[in-house]
Amino acid sequence: MKKLYVSTFALFFAATGFSQSAFWSENFGTGCSRGQTPTAFASINGNWTEATTGTNDTHADMWFVSATASGTGGGNCSDNCIVNTTTDRSLHIGNAAVVIPNVVSIGADTGSTYLTGAFCGFNICSTTNKRVMSPIINCLGKTNIVAAFVYYENGEGTGDDATMVYSPDGGATWTMIDALAKTTLGPCQLPGATWFEYSVNLPASANNNGNVKIGFTWTNDNDSQGSDPSFAVDDIALLEAPQGMNEIAAQLVNIYVAPNNELVIDSKGKAFTFNAVTDITGRTVSAVLQQDRLQLGVVSPGIYFVTLEINSTRITKKVLLGN
Repeated sequence: MKKLYVSTFALFFAATGFSQSAFWSENFGTGCSRGQTPTAFASINGNWTEATTGTNDTHADMWFVSATASGTGGGNCSDNCIVNTTTDRSLHIGNAAVVIPNVVSIGADTGSTYLTGAFCGFNICSTTNKRVMSPIINCLGKTNIVAAFVYYENGEGTGDDATMVYSPDGGATWTMIDALAKTTLGPCQLPGATWFEYSVNLPASANNNGNVKIGFTWTNDNDSQGSDPSFAVDDIALLEAPQGMNEIAAQLVNIYVAPNNELVIDSKGKAFTFNAVTDITGRTVSAVLQQDRLQLGVVSPGIYFVTLEINSTRITKKVLLGN
């Protein structure tokens, strides 16, 4: 099944006018592999590594590469190899092993579930501040680079939270490039969730750079609050975006998501012409403009692009629609 998901991404790249295939990808392989850490995972791309970004308690949550939070493709519920015969591994945050005699015994990596600090009264505290990092990614000869992947995330605001980070210098320095919005559970059963397709532009410093790394951070503040699932990511790919779909960093317009699939366009009082709304496959989405509001038809949760013209300047803005 893993090969199917990679092929699906390849079709997405072609449909949107991206290069015919990703120049770098990571699908984390197959096998249940419960409890496998990223540093023990043998990737064809090189070694994934970990680092601390702050305080970590003795039972801090952990990064795992296993099928306890199994990849099933965008829009589908994740699976778990502990209860089903699934082998599609993902990178995810899971619990450390917990043993409280005569109370509870929980093995490590039960899925995308995490310790919130609820056991701290038993001296099992779980403050977590960790980063997981890709091998070096060679972006020489590449420009307008986009990272695409599927993920899901819950937690608790910014207290229990994942972010995507980036390094232009082989891991010497790191900056956050996306706070990664919490996703919806959908029809799925905890600790799983619906895999959400996502893409984000890498900074310009990635262009023609042979020393790029990407990574993800997880923070848990150990306040006993927060809800599963934690965070999981799969099917990561880097590719070149065409100029026509490259998101323009324009300050001329903002677009806000209102209830019932309505988009509110704030053009700072400037007249604009509406062109189209497209999904991540490049297909046009039905939309009716009434003054400064776009009413979309029935659409799935995901990334959409709204294209406008202001003063003969074409502006494409990316919006995120949930359930």
